[in-house]
Amino acid sequence: MGDGMVDIGFLTRWEHEHNAIQRTIEGFWNTFRSWKTQDKDGYHELFLGKLDEDFIIIDVLSISLKQYYDREGATIFCSLRLHYLHTMIGTYDMEFLLDGVTADDYLSFEDRNALHRLLAIDKYALRFARKALAEGIEESTIMKITGLEAEYISLLKRKLLS
Repeated sequence: MGDGMVDIGFLTRWEHEHNAIQRTIEGFWNTFRSWKTQDKDGYHELFLGKLDEDFIIIDVLSISLKQYYDREGATIFCSLRLHYLHTMIGTYDMEFLLDGVTADDYLSFEDRNALHRLLAIDKYALRFARKALAEGIEESTIMKITGLEAEYISLLKRKLLS
């Protein structure tokens, strides 16, 4: 590599070798479910009741190398963005040492007030869609009224029938 060239393949190779994205996703679910169990009141207060986990969408945001100057070594962060339907609910980051060992993890949620406003809309759309499906209303009509995507309405329908 010449001057100024960065080996961008390093992070891709490192991620494949250490399965960091999958481990980060599993880490999120473990941390989220543990927090939900240990702080039921905080969970219910933040999310206006329960969240149906089938509608939590995880987007892999980035994988990045961080060199520290106040301590020895570097770490790699794998970052996820978390949505509930259309609402961004928070982020989850897992920090790894270069040998693949998990160093730490960080779960943070959006501002409570903004979250409440947006979540209320999504939760109402889900409630409406469940009732409409139970009444036999066409999925295309429910999509138009709620703004929910077909995949979410199909998922609700499958859950209703099971």
